[in-house]
Amino acid sequence: MRNKIPAAVARRSLPNVIAFCAIRNALRHILDVEGVSFVAALIVPRSEDFRVYAVTTNALCRGDGEPWASPGHGTDIILVENEDDCSKLDDRLDALYRHRRAVFLFASDKFVNERVRTASDVVAHLPTPTVGHVKGAVRKLTGETPSDREAEFLLTQPWERLRDAFRPQRGLGRSLSILRRLPVVPETTPDSSAQAPPSSSPATTRDGPSLSDLYGYGAAKEWGFELARDFADFRAGKIDWRDLDCGALLSGPPGTGKTIFATALAKTCGVPLILGSGARWQAGTHLGDMLKQMRKCFAEAALAAPSILFIDEMDSFGDRDKDDSGGKYWIQVVNALLECMDGTDRGQGVVVVGACNNPNRVDPAILRPGRLDRHFQIGLPNADARLQILQWHLEAAMDFDVRNFVRMSVGMTGAQIEKIAKDARRRSRRADRAIAGEDVEASLPRRLPVSKAYQWAIAVHEVGHAVVGSILGSDALTSLVIEDSISLETNVQALGGALFEIAPARRQTRSYHLGRIATLLGGIAAELVVFGDFADGAGSSIHSDLQLATHHATMVEGPLAMGASWLSDGDTTPRGLVEARYRNPLLEHRVEALLAQQVEVAVEVIRQREREVRALAAALVERKQLSGDEVRAVIGLGGVRSG
Repeated sequence: MRNKIPAAVARRSLPNVIAFCAIRNALRHILDVEGVSFVAALIVPRSEDFRVYAVTTNALCRGDGEPWASPGHGTDIILVENEDDCSKLDDRLDALYRHRRAVFLFASDKFVNERVRTASDVVAHLPTPTVGHVKGAVRKLTGETPSDREAEFLLTQPWERLRDAFRPQRGLGRSLSILRRLPVVPETTPDSSAQAPPSSSPATTRDGPSLSDLYGYGAAKEWGFELARDFADFRAGKIDWRDLDCGALLSGPPGTGKTIFATALAKTCGVPLILGSGARWQAGTHLGDMLKQMRKCFAEAALAAPSILFIDEMDSFGDRDKDDSGGKYWIQVVNALLECMDGTDRGQGVVVVGACNNPNRVDPAILRPGRLDRHFQIGLPNADARLQILQWHLEAAMDFDVRNFVRMSVGMTGAQIEKIAKDARRRSRRADRAIAGEDVEASLPRRLPVSKAYQWAIAVHEVGHAVVGSILGSDALTSLVIEDSISLETNVQALGGALFEIAPARRQTRSYHLGRIATLLGGIAAELVVFGDFADGAGSSIHSDLQLATHHATMVEGPLAMGASWLSDGDTTPRGLVEARYRNPLLEHRVEALLAQQVEVAVEVIRQREREVRALAAALVERKQLSGDEVRAVIGLGGVRSG
């Protein structure tokens, strides 16, 4: 028996394909043996989807017009959907001897009695659909593979919606766009037909957020409101399409809400949102498949115009500059993308919004004027934004420990805060009562205490940055902080920090840059003086002290031409700096020498003020935060330094 989707199933809908995969896996070992006799009992995961499983079982086991049953042998399908069907079970069981192959399909396992279990060779609960099931089903039906996040969204949709949205010849991006414009489905408890959990209050049905509901997006949000006004003026005939922005790039860590922003932007502008993904387009086997999916997505956006086309994972496109077969491949891919963004494929009335984690990996041609010429960095939300995000997702006003939430949620993304709200709502449902502050408190992530000895080491390190930066640097120290506990569920794992205010405009000479390098190495210097060695945290990530100091030293000796050479390639991106050191061993040697020199400078600064460093570290352990003025007073610098 071949492992393919029967045409009768594929002609129906995405839910049929999902059901087919579950039934096919449950019966794989007996259906694959030609001529075997069997009785199977299958229980569907959700009673409301029973008819979909019934139609699919019929297509799989009887053929439904397709050559699926073994030659000359049909399979009897016995449907047990309600109490009336259950009352006829004995008669159907008595007649089993007439059929070599039979499948019982039950809407609930409460209908599966002892006789059924005894007569059946297989009794199986069909699994509740998962992200993997949805991704596989969409791929089989449309030829496109959704991302994990898109598959999770599809899992929240009723099967009636999926059936209507995934019509023949309609792409994945268009189907997702239509579904996202529909009201959010209320949260419900699992199938109540057999072992129902206690009843709970359903969540309020509502549309997704608009820009007014979002917090922490800064300049991107302001641009979104301006774009909405431009869309309104364009529809009113007040302006031409050329007066609207062509597009923008959103960059930031995963989970910071770039996709949510695009959804809210489309809602605020009152236009459809078409979803695309660089990674999903690349799911095809051949270059032609990828280009076909890309152009299809742009065509759908043009068909829905005026619209917004959101392209996620813009940094997944490869490097056109590589002199190999891979570079030639990406030349064709990026050129096709630029053609879609510039030419008639995009059409009038489409604004392109791209998103990525690493903007340095986006081809510069994509960011030129007339394409994605605006760039907004979407960072982690601050304290006020985190509170607003939580309150929006809670959907109800309540009293809770705001200070504790702010402290416990440092470094959280909007998605992680949404999870807290979801967990709090679930907790209140299980208690069969309205949501309360205690539910929020109980849903906050666990924090592990940090020992006093480790706090002392962290304090010494951060004071080292503060002291060296205050003595040698030109930027003003604003505060010094450490944490006494750490969350295992947030993106930020730093336990302390020395915060400097960098002036937006100043003359940055070689002396200024050397001060920046020494400041970055000040933590290591303090550990060397106080402990005799330093810990691995100074160089264990791409944002560590040593990594940042190395990049800065490379700029001094390379593109800034402030070292031993006047040559400059102008590339100050992290990737460009790494490649410059790799290509030029002499540059790497000069960078190493400069770093060693600045470590010695920083160590000498700390050695001369070791008593003050220890006093400041002790105060920091006790109070957890010191102001820049307090640090400067201890080391004898007085007021705020200015550049």
